[in-house]
Order: sequence, then structure tokens, then C-alpha cells
Amino acid sequence: MAKDNRLDRLWYVKDKPKREWTEWSNISKFPHIFLTNAPLSFGHSQLVIPSQNENDEDESTFFQSASEIIVGVLKVFKNIFGKQGLHARLAYEALAENTYSYGKFIKTLIFRTSANENPDSELKIHLVPYFESIQTECHKRFHSLHTAPPNEKGGLIGSIGERETQMDKWLVEGVPGPISLDEIGKNVWKLPELAKKLYQAWNCQHGAGDGRS
Repeated sequence: MAKDNRLDRLWYVKDKPKREWTEWSNISKFPHIFLTNAPLSFGHSQLVIPSQNENDEDESTFFQSASEIIVGVLKVFKNIFGKQGLHARLAYEALAENTYSYGKFIKTLIFRTSANENPDSELKIHLVPYFESIQTECHKRFHSLHTAPPNEKGGLIGSIGERETQMDKWLVEGVPGPISLDEIGKNVWKLPELAKKLYQAWNCQHGAGDGRS
């Protein structure tokens, strides 16, 4: 059986040492975070909280489990993109260019949006770094569609939706050219290397915490 390529993009697993990050069937039983291979921005990650109870859990229970992990991600992103400016490094130029992620890191967008989620047994949350360049594009799009004062802002969800449409097309129809989206993620965008940087940043932020090697 081929290895699930999400393992290469995995950067957090709760209560499971990294040396045991070998089988996705085991990983998927624990709260975990991986880089998506169809990113809306540089570092776009998905947090998955599976049910830890044989009985169905409700939304509030899932959100309670997710909250502390999300706080940890916000700190990691602020450090690695805000202070370190990882997205500006030459090694990740292709990913930054494709996701149009330049300039100052502003904040993290948090979306509970997944068409592929069983709400009785899991919670999926997208964590999307939001950069100055993306903010500028949102502003341009908003003013191209609406008559509004120059300083009025809007259009964020619509702009993200356009990006999602493009990524969905690649996922469904394939990427133009001889190599697959998975190969682009691995060899061009360097997602496995980025996942290692995020894993290291999490461990530095949290000491010998969850997911340590």
C-alpha cells in the first residue's frame, strides 16, 4: 500500500511521538495538523479533531478540544511568518509566488469550512495565514466590484472563494503540465520541508510538548 502523502505534510499530532507518525490510519485517530496540498495561502494548514468518544460528540465538545490547539497555531504562525518571515525565503519562492503571499504577516484566518466532514465524528478547521499582499488583492477586488470610498475595505470571503475555485479545479481536473499536484507540493513548493519548520516551531514554542520526537 502506498504511503499517504499527508504524512509528508504533517506537522502536529497530539499525544503521539513523531517516531510513530508512520501510518495514517493511526494518525487519523488523534487531533492533527497538516499542510494542505491545495493552499489558499503560504502555510495554509488543516486541523482535524476526531471523536475521542464512542458516542457521538457535539459541536461544542469538538470546539473545546480544538481551542487550545488553535491558540498554539496562532503563536507558531506569528513567530514563523511574523518574526522570522519564512515566506520570504528563497527556498520557498515558488510557494510564495503561487499563493501570492508577500509582505507583512497580518493575522490567521480560521475557517470551519469543509464539504468533506462528518459533523458527528470529527471537526475540520482551516488555518490560513493572511499576508499584506492578499489584503491588497482583496481591496482591489472589492473596489472593482463596488462603488465605495477608497479607504473602505471588504471582499475577503469572495477573494478566498476565487482562490478555492482555482485550487478545486487543480484537485479535480489536474494541474496543466507533466507533473501532478502532489509532486508540485513535494518538489516545487517544498511542503514537506515547510512542515518540518512548523513542527520545529511548535516544539520550540511549547517545549517538550505534544508530538515531540
